[in-house]
Amino acid sequence: MDFELLDALKAGDVNAMGRLYRNSYKWLMVVALNVLGKDAEEEAKDILSDFFLEFWDRRLFGKINHPKALNSYLFRSVHNRCLDRVKANKTRQKLEERFFRRPQNENMPSNRLENGEFSLALDAAVNRISPMSAKVFKLAYLEDKSRQEIAEEMNISPNTVKNQLVKAVKILRVALKNFYLL
Repeated sequence: MDFELLDALKAGDVNAMGRLYRNSYKWLMVVALNVLGKDAEEEAKDILSDFFLEFWDRRLFGKINHPKALNSYLFRSVHNRCLDRVKANKTRQKLEERFFRRPQNENMPSNRLENGEFSLALDAAVNRISPMSAKVFKLAYLEDKSRQEIAEEMNISPNTVKNQLVKAVKILRVALKNFYLL
């Protein structure tokens, strides 16, 4: 990276943004995969795409005055976004484990009754949340689709999917507190 590229970015040169993207994509992908894991290439691509869009749209390069600072900023931003995603995935996994815990023997009469009551309570709770949140929740937790798959299916951004899931889970946590510790 050089001063010329940084100056061109600050001047709003879209071609400079393209050069920055091409010059830094591979090493930032390595950074992302080191944090997320080698099998998380799609997730890493999503993070990089979101980062570069925000970097350009919000002109995050505006206060950077040296090419080395730009490289540091790119590295730190992508690294932190990946750490945030790992943390969010762990939280989601814990929630799924708690939320969908099933009794050891579902065929016992008391467990069948409990599962039926839970299903009724879950259906009633899902009907109380907004239609969009309900659909996102069902696709994510009942059909096990990724945020990206849901975003594509519903024609919304992955960030909207995330926000709708947060809303849904908050409401469902309260509505289903008598069944499981969430």
